[in-house]
Amino acid sequence: MPDEPSGQGPPQGPGFNGDLLSGCGSRGGRPPAFDREAYKQRNTLERCINRLKQWCGIATRYEKTATIYLAGLYVAGILLWSARSTTQEQEQAASSQAPGLR
Repeated sequence: MPDEPSGQGPPQGPGFNGDLLSGCGSRGGRPPAFDREAYKQRNTLERCINRLKQWCGIATRYEKTATIYLAGLYVAGILLWSARSTTQEQEQAASSQAPGLR
């Protein structure tokens, strides 16, 4: 059968030249136009999405309707937000105490 891959040689096709490191540039590392603020915002968003994925109903989408799924997202977001603000308040209270009382 000519359409089946023979398992010999590297895969061929558009965008693949056989060199696995072809897209890394000469030195690698972060790009020259690195924006620290954009990176912080992207990192915050990725962490939030990963926290939401820990909720089984959201990660697997058990709900049948989009409205119920969106309601679950709202509930999870509110709970994550309230837990975050409570943790920040506790850290601020602990840091504002006198050093000898900790």
